[in-house]
Amino acid sequence: IFLRFFKNMKTKLFIIFIVLMTNGALLAQRIKVDSLYYDITSSTTVSVTFGGREYSSYKEVTIPSSIVYGDSTYRVTSIHSSAFAQCYSLSQVTIPNTIISIGSNAFEQCVSLRAIVIPNSVESIGIFAFNACSSLETIVISNNIQTI
Repeated sequence: IFLRFFKNMKTKLFIIFIVLMTNGALLAQRIKVDSLYYDITSSTTVSVTFGGREYSSYKEVTIPSSIVYGDSTYRVTSIHSSAFAQCYSLSQVTIPNTIISIGSNAFEQCVSLRAIVIPNSVESIGIFAFNACSSLETIVISNNIQTI
């Protein structure tokens, strides 16, 4: 009886594991729309994510408030950790008012970035989000920031 229970338990755990992994994989899907990469974070939202060397030559970036991928429209609600890290040429970023959070190290070492306006929608800015942005002179933020 114990072996039968153990065998059934292993099967159940395996099925649960597969379901969880499949669901997580669907939500963590990485997509590219226009010139930016996104992680799908829910059925209606995405996060701008790391683009590697492809981002390194960008001088200006305008993050859209929403994107269309396939038959779905997604709101852009966050900038993922290290999304634009080491984009040495990046001098201008436009952030839409749909962004709620800016991840840790999001703009780290963007040495050409001189000014940035954080929209009122942003509630949290991760640690070292603007670390080593040596040319950054102006950051405009609102009173809505709850966590820095």
